[in-house]
Amino acid sequence: MAQEIRTHLTLQVPAITDGRCLGTIQDSLVEVDGVSNVQASVETKLVDLDIDPARVSAAEVETILAEAGYPAKS
Repeated sequence: MAQEIRTHLTLQVPAITDGRCLGTIQDSLVEVDGVSNVQASVETKLVDLDIDPARVSAAEVETILAEAGYPAKS
């Protein structure tokens, strides 16, 4: 059985303003194959998550967030 390789991402998302934002971010990423351990913070405006780069790229995650209304700051 092949071992999954995980990459940790921390994305700055200035549009996070309240708990609804956190729910939307969680909902948009929770079912994406290769994404796990999603944590978002209103205080820091950061989204921390782990990805399996064989299944999903950081760019794809950023696109998903942008489409949900929460673009990551470069």
